[in-house]
This record gives sequence, structure tokens and C-alpha cells, in this order.
Amino acid sequence: MKNILTLLAAFCMLSVFAGSSNAAPIFFDNFDSYTPGIPWPGEGNWTVTEQSVDLIGVGTAWDLLPGNGLYLDMDGSTGNAGTIESISIALAPGDYIFSYDIAGNQRGGGDDSVNILIGGGSLLNVTSIAGENVPFTTISLPFTVAVATSATISLDGVGGDNIGVLLDNIGIDSVDVVNVIPAPGAALLGSLGIGIVGWLRRRRKL
Repeated sequence: MKNILTLLAAFCMLSVFAGSSNAAPIFFDNFDSYTPGIPWPGEGNWTVTEQSVDLIGVGTAWDLLPGNGLYLDMDGSTGNAGTIESISIALAPGDYIFSYDIAGNQRGGGDDSVNILIGGGSLLNVTSIAGENVPFTTISLPFTVAVATSATISLDGVGGDNIGVLLDNIGIDSVDVVNVIPAPGAALLGSLGIGIVGWLRRRRKL
């Protein structure tokens, strides 16, 4: 009897409520398919729009954090921190998560930072800082698109000493959240289930 009551109670809860949350990748780049460069001219999804950045890591003399493939040094070898911009990304109205891996320069140059803008700053505008010895850490930032648009990701390095913040695994995911609401017909099923549970309890007392 106890097992029947438990199953019926679970059935009622599952019947009355339904909800889900899903994430779908919109854009992602880990830079591993590109040719490293010091400085790096940009390639594929990215254009260097100002000064210089370096693409370093595996296979280069500057694999500062082994096991992470290729990654960006946002303060390029010319001594002028650079800015890179992504291709245009189509964004429908909705909620999104922008994520990236950030690490310190790993060379004793103090804290470094990067300015991150999506849609020229209208969708997301933040400054991310990393201590010099901090390993790659994943950061996730939410933003919302009210009206369908096309936007770019702009990464603007800060500094001028040839050693800057390191970036990798740049991505945007859409977030589709369905609130917990009564499922079709669930109210009736839930009422029936609750009635059966009550009947079984009364019967057990007789």
C-alpha cells in the first residue's frame, strides 16, 4: 500500500507541473584551427581591428598553460594591446549566455584586463580582470536581446607591455526557459490522482 501511495503521489506531481530549460550554441571558437602568430593577423571568425594580439599556446614557444590548445594573448608583441572583432552573429529575441575562459599573463606582469562588448556594448559591456598567475577560469555572463539583430563580439585588450590577459573558448548560447506551468489536462489528472490517494488511505483505516 505504501508503495502505491508513493507512486500515485509522484504521478500527481509530474502530471500537474511541467517545465524545462535548454541551451543551444549560437557561436563558439577555441582558436585551435587557426595558425598561431606573433602578432596574429586574425583568421576565420576574427579580425584584428586595432594594434596587435598574439595567438600562442600548443606548438609555439609560448605555451604558457599546456593542455589548452591555442589561445589569445590580448597584449600583442608590438607593445600595444589589441582589439579583435568577430563575424556578425544573428541573434533572435531572447536570453543568452556569453562565456569565455580567461587567465592571467603567467609572466609576472601584474593584473591584466580586457573590455568585452557585444553589439557595440548595447547588449553586453563588461571589463574582465585576471591576476597574473590565475589559470584559465570560465566566466559566464547573461544578456538579453529584445529585438532581432546581428551583432559582433569585440575583445579589447588593455595594456602595453607585450604580456596581456589570455582568452580562449569564446561562446554564445541561447537560453530557452519554459516556466513551470500546468501541463494540458494535468489539473484533471492531478485531481483524480489525489482523490485515489485519499480513497486508499480511508480504505486502509477500515
